[in-house]
Amino acid sequence: MDFKGVYVIPCTCVASYIEEMGQSIKQSSKEHDVNIKHGRTKSFALAEHAVRTMHHICIEEAKVIAKISHFLHRKFREPISIEN
Repeated sequence: MDFKGVYVIPCTCVASYIEEMGQSIKQSSKEHDVNIKHGRTKSFALAEHAVRTMHHICIEEAKVIAKISHFLHRKFREPISIEN
């Protein structure tokens, strides 16, 4: 599916990763998977969590929590989703 919006990726611990996206969830999930596999932790919080804790990030369970096409609206919605 090719939705722009805010999505969540769960971890095997109680944590989850919430991010706004301007691309498909499939493409973004692939990028996160590659970053984790290559240990790219400096600029990628999800990869940093996975490497630091040795937890399994459930990329296959990523889901869109808000479909929002406008960039600024996604940027405003992302922190609201994180706080809830």
